[in-house]
Amino acid sequence: MKKITLYAILLASILVSEEKSKSFFTGNANFYYISKLEDGDIINMPYRMLNTSWINQHNNFELIGTFSLEYQPRTNYSYLKDNPQDFLIDLRELYLTWFTSFGEIRMGKQIQSWGFVDENSPIDNSCAYDYNFLFESGIDRKIATNSISIDMYYKNLKFGLTSTPFHQINRLPSSKADFPIELPVNPSNYSFFDINNPSEFGGYIQLSTNFADFGISYFSGYDRIFNLSGLNLFYTNDGVPPAVDTVFTYRKTEVLGIGGVLDINDIIIRGDIGYFSTKDLKNSVFRDWPSAGNFTLDGSGSYPLKEEAEYLQTTLQAEFSLPRNTN
Repeated sequence: MKKITLYAILLASILVSEEKSKSFFTGNANFYYISKLEDGDIINMPYRMLNTSWINQHNNFELIGTFSLEYQPRTNYSYLKDNPQDFLIDLRELYLTWFTSFGEIRMGKQIQSWGFVDENSPIDNSCAYDYNFLFESGIDRKIATNSISIDMYYKNLKFGLTSTPFHQINRLPSSKADFPIELPVNPSNYSFFDINNPSEFGGYIQLSTNFADFGISYFSGYDRIFNLSGLNLFYTNDGVPPAVDTVFTYRKTEVLGIGGVLDINDIIIRGDIGYFSTKDLKNSVFRDWPSAGNFTLDGSGSYPLKEEAEYLQTTLQAEFSLPRNTN
């Protein structure tokens, strides 16, 4: 991905140097806080204080960058007077778009959205989620992935493709935030088995008519949250209880999705259905004891779980008009 980013920066310098190029800046600043209803205490949560977007256009090319200034709490609220707050600059997106006669090609760090429902689509799996902003909406909850994507158009058909050589995981909540969601374990880096081939890819076909849109999609990648892959029990010869080596990995998951939107008079119905087939590709979790000590391991002390499952997820959404311009 370093090469992709470098190419984008080099091309950006060319575009900026041209007299016919145009640049646009947009953004917003937010200063707010969240407090408890019962006592008014501040809830120390991350939030984006500043959001800016920059677009440079030249002929059939467009370079887009999105930056955010995040507040990340370092301590609980009661200690804020003695400890400085953390402010992080996040390059959320930086990608190049090439507009062609058949569609557009995008390359770089970008956020993609699939599916027809507004929120929580089971077929929207091309990007990971940022748990610090899980209560935001749309792309504000997502993490950009370094990828190449293509959208092609033919009459009333739209074809989409995406591919990335990287595996993106969800960003876990800040450890110092007053966050209502947390994982039961926080494994160290050694606890994970590396993914041999982390590349991910997918595509979709969408048909548009006067009263409805329909689509079918396929995505192949790895889970954004880790799973327990197995255990190793290390024994000694002096009767000491065995030491446990817990191994984690990310399951390989394929998703076949269908969805659509139907407009009937004043009622709009949206729906997405995803069929998931997921599997832990690790047939063995055998490895050496990570720490010092006279521990041994044989085949009888290694227990791969070999998880696999098939399941369905669906989201349905209905919109209709009420009096006083209420939807």
